[in-house]
Amino acid sequence: MLQLVTNKMCPFAQKAWIALLESQQDFDLLEVNLYGPSGKPSWFMELNPSGQVPVLVKEDGTPLTESDLIVTYVNPHLELDGGEDFRAWFNG
Repeated sequence: MLQLVTNKMCPFAQKAWIALLESQQDFDLLEVNLYGPSGKPSWFMELNPSGQVPVLVKEDGTPLTESDLIVTYVNPHLELDGGEDFRAWFNG
């Protein structure tokens, strides 16, 4: 199953989250704290050394970073009313 590692306050992570919701694929949502005295967890830094969200962990365990890449990855499962391309719609 897909896993989205995110922080709900990040607009880029929100974009990936919306794309996954619209795709109607099953996924787990794991929120990571990006701020505070303890810093970013080491397991998260191993997934994405840049320390940025979102990270989509694919079924094979491979992490996919960057919201546009995540939207593209789930894009074949997306179609808006009228057949518009999701990324074109989302990016305005």
